[in-house]
Amino acid sequence: MLNMLRYIAKDPVLLMTVDAVDLLNEPMIDALDFSQLWEYNTGAHSLIVHGLNKTPPVVSIVDRGFKEFSWWHGRWPRDWNSYYTDTWLDAHLYHVFDRNTDDWPLERHLSLVCSNGRDLQSNSTIFPILVGEWSLALPTAALEGRENEARRRFAEAQLDAYEKGGAGWFFWCFKTESSPEWSFIESLNRSWLPYPLTMRAFPPVCHY
Repeated sequence: MLNMLRYIAKDPVLLMTVDAVDLLNEPMIDALDFSQLWEYNTGAHSLIVHGLNKTPPVVSIVDRGFKEFSWWHGRWPRDWNSYYTDTWLDAHLYHVFDRNTDDWPLERHLSLVCSNGRDLQSNSTIFPILVGEWSLALPTAALEGRENEARRRFAEAQLDAYEKGGAGWFFWCFKTESSPEWSFIESLNRSWLPYPLTMRAFPPVCHY
């Protein structure tokens, strides 16, 4: 990482394009020594603060590592709330990697989105939360033979929910060669994502 930061820091044009650095993507925390992981995270953050000087500052993104937000309450440094406003916790929220949800109807997925939104909202007072990965991918059962409607409702619910974490979101990913439910631009083209993103075709399903 140090060599990468040095490379970015010496090129002012490149530095202008860097807004955030993910310190470590999806670490399996249960298989790691957390004290060593946190030593790495704090050291990497220090390198970013001192090596990439720009305004606004480059954000350090700390992946939650498949842990609940509550697990982080006693581990997130309290002084980061006051001083490290450029450090966010990263959550990846998908609906297709848990085989237990394969037979869920759409309404159960929407309910889970609402629950995630409330979770983001209640925990964002402890640390800013970025939803760093989400998509429109759903198990086949949730599409119920009405793919366009289902994906649009799913998109609108997620857009409303993921604003609640305080640090915004990133869709995964911008463009794909196939699987349009994973492509931001193709989802826009198919009207699965609204344009503008604040437009809604359906009544809200979540009430915050």
